[in-house]
Amino acid sequence: MTGKRRGIADYWRLSRRFAAAALTGDPLHIYLSRIAGELVAFLDGSQVEVWCNDPRRSFRLVRGEEGSAEEESPRAPSVEPLPITASTDVERACLDLLHGSPLAGGADAVDPSEGKVLMLDAGDGGAASQCLIIPFAARAQEGSDPWVVVLQSRPGDAFSTDEVPALEEVMRSLGTALTLRATHALLRERMKELTCLYGIALLKEEPVVELDEILAGIVALLPPACLYPDDARATLEFDGRTYGVGAAGVPGREGDALASDVSVRGVVQGRVTIRYAGEHPALDRGPFLFEEEKLLDTVAREIALVVERRQAVQENLDLERQLQRSERLATVGE
Repeated sequence: MTGKRRGIADYWRLSRRFAAAALTGDPLHIYLSRIAGELVAFLDGSQVEVWCNDPRRSFRLVRGEEGSAEEESPRAPSVEPLPITASTDVERACLDLLHGSPLAGGADAVDPSEGKVLMLDAGDGGAASQCLIIPFAARAQEGSDPWVVVLQSRPGDAFSTDEVPALEEVMRSLGTALTLRATHALLRERMKELTCLYGIALLKEEPVVELDEILAGIVALLPPACLYPDDARATLEFDGRTYGVGAAGVPGREGDALASDVSVRGVVQGRVTIRYAGEHPALDRGPFLFEEEKLLDTVAREIALVVERRQAVQENLDLERQLQRSERLATVGE
């Protein structure tokens, strides 16, 4: 902006911070909120919005200065995801860019191929602030829909012509950081899943351990495999018994849950459940990932196999005892 000069090294350091934050393991909305806060501080602007065009759920995040108490409808910065709306020219322009459609007509319309800059009137005779709307690719796949960053200057300030290309390059770096974050998140979740399944395999191979201990051990492996392990509680209801471990939960609140039935020889005999004590943003299955749903189904099948194996062992022992008894009776008869 006109009030502050920045060099190429400043933009490069900003891009590096985006990449470093991508490896912290934060959920997407927390990461994007951090990025928006970095942009507000870097640009000394009044507000930054990030419009997320994720296929699981579209939302936007707002960071910046809080509206004053005298404003009729102040827009406070938010760390939590907000719904996509189209009540202003800027929001309609963002929607057009998100979906790759021509922008709505009018004097304030923005052509995505030229500058992406939209001037806003502050109203009441105040100085105008400037919005810079920058679409960028957040995923490496070709043909994927763009995401959008909206940078709003302070009233009376404006973006210089030198800043626009540099900021567009920063947004390309943000797209690379988001791809890195997604890859890192998938790898992290896969490692947690494999650790859980490996622990179950070790429990299954313990011949002298009672079934109750095995089932309790399997349940204890589930919370660490969740996206929010500190907030997760796992329970198993089986054959009239309940095994549970993890966060205690909030009294009077059920919380979001993911469940899978345990079927032994085609008959449902129990259910394994993961529940979050607190509230979390919606993903694939409420606050849960597709991978977590698949893991829970796999764990339910593993529990069924453990029970079936123990039942088969017990049935073999019973048959051996019956055979021994029949042989003793035959000997007595002779």
